[in-house]
This record gives sequence, C-alpha cells and structure tokens, in this order.
Amino acid sequence: MEPQGQIEAMLQLERTGEELVGIFHSHPAGPTALSDTDVQEARYPECVYLVLSLDGGAWVGRAFRIGSEAVQPVSLVIRRVTSELG
Repeated sequence: MEPQGQIEAMLQLERTGEELVGIFHSHPAGPTALSDTDVQEARYPECVYLVLSLDGGAWVGRAFRIGSEAVQPVSLVIRRVTSELG
C-alpha cells in the first residue's frame, strides 16, 4: 500500500472506531510462507498476516501472527456467506 493510502486508511479506522485485525498480501510466484522481508517489516503484532500464493494453479492461503520473538501459524477458516438482498 502506498504510504498516503495507508495513512488515510488508518485515519478512517480511527474516525469510525474500527480496528485493524488483519493484513493481506500475495506471493503470486512464491511460497505460502512469510518472507524474511515480511517478518522484518511487520509493524502490527496484534494483526493476523494472510499470505496467498499460487500452488499448482490454485490459490492457497496461510495466516500468521508475527511477534517479537516468533512467527506463529494461525488456523484459517474460510466460509461462504450468502445473503438475499431485497
């Protein structure tokens, strides 16, 4: 995310009383693990970091918490939510 976009997003969260719970990015040509750069640049230990990557033509997702001492995998459950509008 561009720096100005990140600032605007954080200010919007603050204005609306919401909280940042997760950060998503993709590794289209890489592994579904966090890179050393991902870990070194992590600034939100309270968030879950979700990484999607291609594995044999299918997208695979993994989630992690990045603390000061360790990177811990987090269980990821994806549910389809459907609703009828009107």
